[in-house]
Amino acid sequence: MPEITITAQVPAQTSAVFTHVTAFPAQGEPDARQLESRYGRLESQDGQDFIFCSTNSEGVESRLLYIFSPPHQREMRHLDSDWADRTDTFVQNPNGTEWNITWQPKSKGAPFLIRWLFFRWKDRQRLYDQIMQPVVDHFQTQDFY
Repeated sequence: MPEITITAQVPAQTSAVFTHVTAFPAQGEPDARQLESRYGRLESQDGQDFIFCSTNSEGVESRLLYIFSPPHQREMRHLDSDWADRTDTFVQNPNGTEWNITWQPKSKGAPFLIRWLFFRWKDRQRLYDQIMQPVVDHFQTQDFY
């Protein structure tokens, strides 16, 4: 199945972008309280792998496994959902950091095709505006390097 991807160029060091996006430090130990405020109730931790439980606006509880590989990657695996897992990658380049978000769909066939078409036609720009643009804006107001 094809992946679903959006990309942004952020005018900042990879470590700064990673930390801002993930709330996980590029170096050193993470603050569990800060991670819980971002991701939900911490259920377990094994090194840099965390399972958080959160409740969405409709009251549906979900569990996600977050795998942090600072400062280059964060994986988000849905433990009780058939939608998609997500990987954020951060790559340094001469203009700052290229930030990619890739969703790896778990569903197949018609359900996936409908979601993928909807994303291609409508959701791509909305997701960029909601997720990536605020980060780009945040770093555009700061000196690069």
